[in-house]
Amino acid sequence: MRYLLFWTTSFLLYFSNQSFAQLSRKQGSAQLGIRPMASLVAVGLPQSIPVSDGFTSSALGYIPKPFFPLPLNFTVNKEGGTEAFGLVGTFGMGLNYQKLFRNNRLFRFEVGAHYTKSPHSYALDDDIKFFIRGKEASAWVNTISNTGFWGSVMYSSKSKGRRGFGELRNYLELGVQSMNYQSKSMLDSDSWIYAGKGFTLQNTITKPNSYLFFVEIGKTYWRPADDGRALNFGIRFGIPFQTILETKFVGYSQNQPISGQTLRENTGMISLQMSYELPVLQLQKARKPIQKSLCEIQRKVVIKKRFETTLSSIFLSLYDHENEDGDIVSVCWNGKYLIENYTLTKKPKVLELPLSPVGQNILTVYSVNTGTEGANTTAISFENGSKKEQILLYADKKYSEAIEFIRK
Repeated sequence: MRYLLFWTTSFLLYFSNQSFAQLSRKQGSAQLGIRPMASLVAVGLPQSIPVSDGFTSSALGYIPKPFFPLPLNFTVNKEGGTEAFGLVGTFGMGLNYQKLFRNNRLFRFEVGAHYTKSPHSYALDDDIKFFIRGKEASAWVNTISNTGFWGSVMYSSKSKGRRGFGELRNYLELGVQSMNYQSKSMLDSDSWIYAGKGFTLQNTITKPNSYLFFVEIGKTYWRPADDGRALNFGIRFGIPFQTILETKFVGYSQNQPISGQTLRENTGMISLQMSYELPVLQLQKARKPIQKSLCEIQRKVVIKKRFETTLSSIFLSLYDHENEDGDIVSVCWNGKYLIENYTLTKKPKVLELPLSPVGQNILTVYSVNTGTEGANTTAISFENGSKKEQILLYADKKYSEAIEFIRK
């Protein structure tokens, strides 16, 4: 299964790079995409550890510790050597339908396949701790490997403006994935007794097929005016439905059994996830452009939002929402330029807009250049009666957003 995921990911990454690198994601548009994903850090959730029958003292204590996907996790083997292991967490490939609504929020429905290795860490109680060749061997690690499929839905916040990798949004993702047992690092039965101290174990698989509900919250950086790719970082909480395996531990001291516990393990964990969105096929284009403005006849113009007002004129402020990176714009009002070749700064530029009671009242921002941080973003704020409005308008060399005022 892991080899299939690797080759599928490699093929789709190459295919997307070669054929669909220039798709655009604008409001009202929808697309199919692929999303490879991986865990950066994973921590197993606490497991159920009741005391076994016949003993009054426990053998194990749970110690959560981080596990990294690269082979940077170490344990001691029976010869006293150090062994490295890795590739813990969730790794997968999803196929999704994604739509950017006209309210500037993003929706994604996704199905995919995954390989998951859930890590758990434990330690022996003090009275049965032991050492091998001077190395403490009382910490026990078990990783449970699963494969399966998942389905999820994601909904984002409105745009927070350009930040680093692209346009920033917060998102919430809810999903369910099947967990089909593949393997575990723990043997079915084993003995770790040295110098009269240690433990024996006996474990069985109780539920080879289970499900896991997950919640992920994070941030997505995507490029609506460029090629539509997105980089996502999120914290995922995996909540299991059932126990997968059961292990009985018996602790020894002076070669005598003195404690015992039954460990019931599931696949629950918390992980830091990273994924990369790649557009494959555009299903729905952005909404149709409005009638060509007299200010500009070579670019598509889309009305981003309409405002109703009783005012006869509006005082409107324009400024750069993020870093001052040299964005230069021209502002068109009802077919005539109000300002041309204006460099946006954080200091607001105030414009007065007389509103006509008949016909259209449309303000369009055209990009003269896009600065040093990608697409041009112009922040606009104004007071509509007692309510203060704020909106971001995007523009590049082929596309401009506009707002319309409807005078009642």
